[in-house]
Amino acid sequence: MPMSAAERTRVLDQIERLLRVEIYEQFAELYAAAVSSIEIHPEQVNNELRNFITHLSRAVSADTYAAAERELDKAVSHVERAKRDVIKIAVVVLRDNIERVCWKIRQVTGTVDPAFLVRRDGIRKRRKELLKQESQGKLSLNDFVQLFIETDKLHDDLHNVLGDVGQVRSALRYWWYGFRRRAIGVVIGIVVGILGCIGYAVLVPDGAALGRSARHLLHLPAPAPSAANMPANLAKLGAKTP
Repeated sequence: MPMSAAERTRVLDQIERLLRVEIYEQFAELYAAAVSSIEIHPEQVNNELRNFITHLSRAVSADTYAAAERELDKAVSHVERAKRDVIKIAVVVLRDNIERVCWKIRQVTGTVDPAFLVRRDGIRKRRKELLKQESQGKLSLNDFVQLFIETDKLHDDLHNVLGDVGQVRSALRYWWYGFRRRAIGVVIGIVVGILGCIGYAVLVPDGAALGRSARHLLHLPAPAPSAANMPANLAKLGAKTP
């Protein structure tokens, strides 16, 4: 049965509510917050919005009210998916940004405050839990939004720390800082090794005599001459033979 004028008006009212509440009041706010943090426009979210608009158009041109309602239900599912996707993508991008900021801080200072790492690991664990719940049909947009807020706050706090230890530098300079720190450690190790050898040479000028004394105190037999030293030992014995 074709739609009546009243039913078509009802469909248009539902479309107006979807655009005003789902898009303008909810999705637009989430999208703006996410894009301002990650500075990209996720293509996956744009696809969901295109599908949303497509189903609204089909609802307007539907022949029956039941067909229009089916299209509106599909439109709602797409906009809900778009809201979740934009938050999930933002969390993933911020997670990668957090790793990069931690790397930069570590290159400059040598370490990252363990409190930040605890927060980072907690966010990872919570994200896995939410994705598992979503796969089981337990959808919770508010939980994803809360996770995004916590991730964005950690990202901002780490950037503040990076600003305290120095201005944001190029990747080459951070590599140079890390290389310099490692090179200094290698040089210190070499110097300590050389000083140890010098100290040993000064304190124990005759290592062979020290070895024989230690074996005597421990009542150990003298080591057998090695094959490499046999010609020299035989030569010494021949020189002593009258």
